[in-house]
Amino acid sequence: MHFGEMPSGSLYLWLSFCPTRTWNNPGETLVSHPFTLTVRADVPPEQYRLITGFYRRDTWERLTAPNGDDLQLVTTVTVIH
Repeated sequence: MHFGEMPSGSLYLWLSFCPTRTWNNPGETLVSHPFTLTVRADVPPEQYRLITGFYRRDTWERLTAPNGDDLQLVTTVTVIH
């Protein structure tokens, strides 16, 4: 279930200037600005996973990690009313 979205492509535009092939420093912070995740009022109160994934820029094919996963858990979000 998708119940929120990021600001109109701001992260994508920034990352287009910093392709993954240049991500060679494990201590580097790639995104240091906060963003707001808006949750619709009709979303049931419970705990949700916030995940991320990567895609090939030319085909939008979802990339997989060496373990076969195609997503990475960022954190969990608890919706309460």
